[in-house]
Amino acid sequence: MTQRISVVTLVDITNTGVRRISESNTKEYHQQQNLNVLLQTCGLRTQIFEPEIKILYDADIKGKMSDFFGSPATVWLLDFQIDTNMVWSDGEDNLAFLKQDVHGVAITSDLDNSVEFPINMFDTQDNINTYFRIS
Repeated sequence: MTQRISVVTLVDITNTGVRRISESNTKEYHQQQNLNVLLQTCGLRTQIFEPEIKILYDADIKGKMSDFFGSPATVWLLDFQIDTNMVWSDGEDNLAFLKQDVHGVAITSDLDNSVEFPINMFDTQDNINTYFRIS
């Protein structure tokens, strides 16, 4: 049985398809690298498949992200499937280890994100800029 996981983030994870950096595609390269590192980190404990990304402009993030960030904001929504149920569960929170794995992973900011980050990382604990849910 598969599960659908949603990642909601303020970090620019636009899927540009750019794999090599050049003078003309620096921004697109770093957007792709943010996505790549997020996908790779989510895939540490299980294989993920069918990733899809949507961008929501002017999204209301109050109560979902840290109060450090103003609302509305641009939000990236990454949906993917896994076929290993409870792989991130600590017995109380079904996504605990996913949150732990992603927290602190470095990002490139100053792309198309609409907020400033106090530390350039995916943050799932302190100044939350990324959260997860089972869809």
